[in-house]
Amino acid sequence: MVDTPIIVISSPKRKNGSSVLALNLAGALWNDGYQVGLFSSNPDEIRKFLVSRIKFCSSQNIKLAQPKLLTNINDLAGLSAVIADISADKYQENEAVFNAVHTLITPLNNENDISWQPDDEYLNFIWKIKKNQASQGKKYLNWIIVPYLQKSGSAEFLHLSESARRYGFRIAPAIYYRDEYMHISNGFCSADLRNEKLANLMSLNDVYARREILKLADFIWKKQ
Repeated sequence: MVDTPIIVISSPKRKNGSSVLALNLAGALWNDGYQVGLFSSNPDEIRKFLVSRIKFCSSQNIKLAQPKLLTNINDLAGLSAVIADISADKYQENEAVFNAVHTLITPLNNENDISWQPDDEYLNFIWKIKKNQASQGKKYLNWIIVPYLQKSGSAEFLHLSESARRYGFRIAPAIYYRDEYMHISNGFCSADLRNEKLANLMSLNDVYARREILKLADFIWKKQ
């Protein structure tokens, strides 16, 4: 059984913000001193982030934590945690990653991203992973749904709690769409801005973004 927690961010539909969420969550961890590994079904995106991060540090004359890009999910030496970003069209071929997962995070733009019917492909895949993990002696999969909210509110998720009881997941505090989460395109995230040398770059919205991500990190470790 894997001792290093592996946290998979995966969504049944494309453009649900899984990559953005994965890097911002990883940023919260490495800013708390954890050695973080990054795995992705699209590693070029992670490489692009890491290159941008090096350039950002050089431009600001500052040293920030550098996460490790993993090409093998079993390469866990020296790591405190792994964040794995698996795209909507590649979760089937990454079954081995899901079998090793500690926590599965599924961001949803609205509750209908999953049909919540017995023949739903994503639900059946998660059920398969639960059975695989049970055969390994794991008690349960820590499956968390993260609602992505527009600023107008949460009407799109009125019935999600009913599905939670039926399918065995927890509903995390919501994440709002914020431009601040897109700092990752420049190689950093809101959590990095707590460094005193970068205080001039931090906005009030960055503070809110960091609080949202930290609440999610706390929720991951909270017992069911």
